[in-house]
Amino acid sequence: WYLFYSLFGFGYPTLPIRDGKRAASEGPANLINLIGGPGHVSIQLGNAALFERVGGPSAVHGAGKHFIGRFETIREIVSLEDQHGHKEEAKSVTKDGIPVTVRDLESTFHIRTGGRARTEDNPYPYSPAAISKITYDKTISAKEPGTWQESVTNAVSGKVTGWVASHLFDEVTAPKGETDDKIMGPDEKTPRQLIQEVFDKPETRKQLTNMGVDVLLVNIGHISADSDNDHEV
Repeated sequence: WYLFYSLFGFGYPTLPIRDGKRAASEGPANLINLIGGPGHVSIQLGNAALFERVGGPSAVHGAGKHFIGRFETIREIVSLEDQHGHKEEAKSVTKDGIPVTVRDLESTFHIRTGGRARTEDNPYPYSPAAISKITYDKTISAKEPGTWQESVTNAVSGKVTGWVASHLFDEVTAPKGETDDKIMGPDEKTPRQLIQEVFDKPETRKQLTNMGVDVLLVNIGHISADSDNDHEV
């Protein structure tokens, strides 16, 4: 069949893409999955894909039906919808040497839009350069390359644990403003507020932009000393 498509130029297979992945198909295996083009790739709204030829990346396509040529393959499929990262726990050590655990660290992020706002006509804008970034700059584990969502979640976790490591234990677990018996002054901020400010700093935004994403929200369940769960924030 591959030779037939290549020689006669009609009857090409079509591969649907939806929900950030190749759609499962019944019957014979789709040759685009096995070999690559020629053929059509039908990308659902809210998705994008990066394609490669032997020499390197060939194109980034968003929603629509796209023709791919011989030897052209799908390297990466991404969902353009908001993604939600979750880190059950992350370990750190405060500036004065006390081990602590950050629990239930949640983040919301999406592929960088290149400065374009979401509109009714273009609800999922994206930067082709950002998709290239998340494709080729993944974290590699001992077993296999991680997903881009994992890379972003780990980067967010690293920023939080880095903030913990640069502060004293009392600063990290200060309960002011979060209980009835402690009242904050007008210029004081809770640890949660201070951590959130880390993600508003230009250097943090630049790092995440270089990863190809915009981080929308970071939320921490609580921080506690490993040896005393009563000290929580």
